[in-house]
Amino acid sequence: MLLFPVVSGLKGQIVNSKNFLSISAGKLFFGGPDELFYPKGINNTGISLRADYLHTILPWMKIGVEGSLILPGLPAQKSDEFAKISGSSEKIETIGVNGTFFLPFKETGWRNRFRLQFGVAPVVVMHAGERSVSFDNTVWNTSNNLPESASIIMKGPSTGLGLSLTPSVECYVVQRVGLRLSCNSLLTSLKSDLTTENVIVYSFNFGLFYTFSRDKQFNY
Repeated sequence: MLLFPVVSGLKGQIVNSKNFLSISAGKLFFGGPDELFYPKGINNTGISLRADYLHTILPWMKIGVEGSLILPGLPAQKSDEFAKISGSSEKIETIGVNGTFFLPFKETGWRNRFRLQFGVAPVVVMHAGERSVSFDNTVWNTSNNLPESASIIMKGPSTGLGLSLTPSVECYVVQRVGLRLSCNSLLTSLKSDLTTENVIVYSFNFGLFYTFSRDKQFNY
């Protein structure tokens, strides 16, 4: 009976992080225009690995760096079944400067532990590996007088620019460690000898973040 007034009178924690690192992984989706090598929905088996290191400069803004490793996975058959897309050792890496806008924590209510954020980052995009499109039609090779499968190949490495957009939500589990759920959209162009394709890569990532330093806190 004596514990109830003591517990009810304490405040929840507020943790205003100054420096923190987050690491997450998630599932990959390709979108955007229907291109030759990257049509919509062709790589829904891929995964995304992501890391962010940010520093709070304003009560509602953080800046820092972000990096990601995108592994497209095994491509599927195109929906119209006239061609097959395949890949070999393919990966997409990004690195850039991140500016994240967020709602600060509050002493009470759901924002005592949860924080909504939106990150924007111009990034350098590096594509490596090989991707090919093989058509059902065959062509006649005049050098050996034999029919061959018609195919077009995109080979890396190639480098370009892109834009990374990342809405996310964070939840503190303990004072320094929390959970992070984010939805990242990468807008970029991937180049080959044949063409330049505009690609949008979506990923839903889940992971952990760790706070290195804090401004203040209210204990339970």
